[in-house]
Amino acid sequence: MARIVLLLALGCAAAVNAAEPLRIAVAGSFQPAMQRLVPIFERSTGTRVQWQVGSSGALYQHIRMGAGFDLFLSADRKRPQGLEHDGFAMPGSRETYALGRLVWWQPGRRQSSAPDLSQFTGRLAMANPRLAPYGAAAEAVIAHLGGRAALSREPALAPNIAQAYQFVASGNAAAGLLALAQLKAFHVDDGVWMVPVEWYPRICQQSVVLKSPRASLAARFQRFLTSAATRKTIRDLGYAVPGDGQKRTADGC
Repeated sequence: MARIVLLLALGCAAAVNAAEPLRIAVAGSFQPAMQRLVPIFERSTGTRVQWQVGSSGALYQHIRMGAGFDLFLSADRKRPQGLEHDGFAMPGSRETYALGRLVWWQPGRRQSSAPDLSQFTGRLAMANPRLAPYGAAAEAVIAHLGGRAALSREPALAPNIAQAYQFVASGNAAAGLLALAQLKAFHVDDGVWMVPVEWYPRICQQSVVLKSPRASLAARFQRFLTSAATRKTIRDLGYAVPGDGQKRTADGC
């Protein structure tokens, strides 16, 4: 009898665990893509997904403090590397799922250009470089143009790139250094200029499977992200993706 009770208890626990949603921590830049991709994954697998958006730096700290995530989609490779190195992630699970592109957006102009950026005197929005990789990329662009001394005002720093976009969209900032994917998501064409990739460090957005009871489900979502159909969607949403045949875990991205 005791054995039967134990087996029933284990069976119930397994059922509850199976019913629990997959929990994903998502960098703000990838929010528009998740809105498109999560319903596809849920329909094809029957797995519910809960996802929380934030800056890569803030999510990284939450994970290290014990937040119950199963998968981390960062906007850089440094933080997934740290989680893997320090034992928070499954060894060898780190992969590059997208390559970010930085753009200059100045609403009200038919077409922006490098001079618009270098001669800009208004309030500039960008993500906080200490928290968000797109912020670090924006800081590199400012340094390329001569540093903060070249700006007439201190930039308006947002905790993540999604909020930096909102600063500009709401009119609280006159222009911003933002993720191309955000402007694609909101069908913004006017006033957009692609910042040369040589002006900022490569934005290697990497995922890593965290140590949790749902690690196998997290790995399944990771495989979904790198499938051919999903890679096409990610390209269409404003990202580059690692070339076919490349080792996506390579630190060279």
